[in-house]
Amino acid sequence: METAETQQKEALLREMLTVTEELVQLLEQPGDITDELIDKVVSAIEVRGVLISQIDALPQGRSAASYDLLLRLKEDQEKINRLLLEKKARLQQNLRKVRSSKRSLKGYYNSHVARTPSFVDTKR
Repeated sequence: METAETQQKEALLREMLTVTEELVQLLEQPGDITDELIDKVVSAIEVRGVLISQIDALPQGRSAASYDLLLRLKEDQEKINRLLLEKKARLQQNLRKVRSSKRSLKGYYNSHVARTPSFVDTKR
């Protein structure tokens, strides 16, 4: 026999599963990480945080349906963790490339010319 709290908890878990699946889809998108993607991921994580606090506020109790939802949430969370680690590794690799190219460009910088600016007449 399900109580109103159990039904409410299952509804919140279903909503959280939907948000979590959307988060997985966002992270599975190919391509570079953009500010827009980061904003969407942060927004989804914030929504999940609100849902978790609402679920925690309810009394403890489980049904078979909520247990199944929790298992699916756990699987999706493992996917999210893996995808975030992959994106982090790609960002770190890109950062290393930028730093490496920045160091190599410093060799071409002529500090004497930079300290003594001169006027170049382009009309001649």
